[in-house]
Amino acid sequence: MSPRVFAPITVAVVLAACADAPAPTAIAPAATSDVSPSAGRYAVTLESVQELTPRALLTNFTQFPGQPSVRVSNSGMGSAVAPGPTPGTFWFLTDRGPNVDYPGTNPDGKLFPAPRFAPRLGLFTSFGSSLRLTRAINLALGSGKPLTGLPLPLGSCGSTNEKGYVLEATGTLTVSDPNGMDSEGLAVAPNGDFWISDEYGPFIARFDAQGREKARYGPCTGTGITQALPAVFLTRRANRGMEGLTMTPGGKIVGMMQSPLDNPRTAGRASRALRIVVLDPANPTPAATRQYVYLLERNSLLSSEIVALDETTFLVLERDGNFPPAAVKRIYRISLLGATDESDPADGSTGKSYGAFGATLEAVTDFPGAGIVPVSKELVVDLLTDVAGYPHDKPEGIAVIGNDRIVISNDDDFGVTDAAGVLVPKTLPNGRVDFNTLWTVKVSPPLR
Repeated sequence: MSPRVFAPITVAVVLAACADAPAPTAIAPAATSDVSPSAGRYAVTLESVQELTPRALLTNFTQFPGQPSVRVSNSGMGSAVAPGPTPGTFWFLTDRGPNVDYPGTNPDGKLFPAPRFAPRLGLFTSFGSSLRLTRAINLALGSGKPLTGLPLPLGSCGSTNEKGYVLEATGTLTVSDPNGMDSEGLAVAPNGDFWISDEYGPFIARFDAQGREKARYGPCTGTGITQALPAVFLTRRANRGMEGLTMTPGGKIVGMMQSPLDNPRTAGRASRALRIVVLDPANPTPAATRQYVYLLERNSLLSSEIVALDETTFLVLERDGNFPPAAVKRIYRISLLGATDESDPADGSTGKSYGAFGATLEAVTDFPGAGIVPVSKELVVDLLTDVAGYPHDKPEGIAVIGNDRIVISNDDDFGVTDAAGVLVPKTLPNGRVDFNTLWTVKVSPPLR
């Protein structure tokens, strides 16, 4: 059937319940794909685990006639977390909404059981062992028209070439939205504006306190999009775009990619080099950005979040996609001091070239030879060894409370996943359907 653009509608939200540290120790660049983490010098204490409950129903989805329906929860609050306006409150962010791989389509086909879902923010207040929703904001265009999380039309600025599919009585339909957003990273400005990173594009969007879009910056120019990011970011891997976002105390916006760019694809899939980009909102142009290299411990890992401690020091969340105990979930402290700016003055489509050491950054394996100094990093928290019983596969949000506390949120994927292209409940190793939590850990010495 022919493609169509879905007209978004507002989705009701129903949830209730409840002395400075020494300089980081650098990890030396290496040509191999595995680097041992630095020895942790931080003492870590688990202070609390709070659950976002209860999990309201978004939809009951039946993929095949005669099959039992699968409950899709109206949850998903955990792609990012940020301190709220008062102590004990937190902003949480959803991603684009429930979706699963849809084989038999193009390689990047996605099935959307709730295609009109609007990505949203939720303000939660702490009540003992739970967090209770006190305000919900659906993200919208400046006109007030709600956004959806559907893929961008093929060929449009920032399209990932993903195709969205929805099942209706008339058959399988392809769907898209020219303003679709896959929201992932969150920074809250002092004036109450929300800055949100979008895995499509990738984009960095600015919303007012009511959730209406004020600007969208990307690596290309399109309707409502200003080119402010380097063109090389258009080579981002589908569904592995700009996962992390933060604002420095001085007002700079810092974004971090989830995986190395497909620049080209073969090199990117083997690379450990993630790009960090610094954007100045006062001068949003590609020429004014800066780029730094973060080295993953292994090329099979990814980064889910970055949060600023000061202008040059950040926390980064690095993980795999496995459930514990055979999993990697770590928080590192990184510094940009001494790292080289790998920006391309020509703003070419493949970025800076490194000659004999690689036509692109992602093709480089000898970083010292290429003159690349990555950011330094040191281990702060290992969620699998420093705290007991961490159960989730996708810690995706971190925030710093005061000088010595880190909160960690997880993406529960709305309680669903896929098994060979079939939407099924997403269950933890203990058999319980996955759910959103906020873990609070205290670290010593203080982070700042």
